[in-house]
Amino acid sequence: MGWAVATVDRIVHRVVVATHAPYLKRQLVRATLICGPGEYPVSWGQGVQTFDRPHLRLEAPRADGAGAEVYGVGLDDFLATYSNAEVLGTYRKTTVTMARIALEPCVLQTERKGERVRVSIAVGDYLVREVDGDGEYHVPKEQFEAMYVPQEGDRSRAS
Repeated sequence: MGWAVATVDRIVHRVVVATHAPYLKRQLVRATLICGPGEYPVSWGQGVQTFDRPHLRLEAPRADGAGAEVYGVGLDDFLATYSNAEVLGTYRKTTVTMARIALEPCVLQTERKGERVRVSIAVGDYLVREVDGDGEYHVPKEQFEAMYVPQEGDRSRAS
């Protein structure tokens, strides 16, 4: 049995998870600079993502093909983790993402850099952390599998 623990995150209920494995983002996003606070309902759980300061509003194609996911990213985080993509006006996340599968349901509560989120995590969903990041976040199984590919050359997979 294990705990998903990070210095800025709090697991409200115990969670058992598989071993981390590295992944890269496959999708392109469009970014809009928002010069003030913002609030985004999170589609990957129950709750709201809030920003108290300027940030980027990102739009990414939904895993089911029905419209776009809309969420926010802090300016520093965006500059450190995204680069221009091959399609004009789009960006791709370039950092390695470590992910693990929840083997029991749990609740993840995150508060960092002016962003607050609390989400319920189902069995089979992923807890995701950027290699250079300081917190974990939740991505539902279907969405994760549409958004990420295993890092090339890695033989270990979360199971």
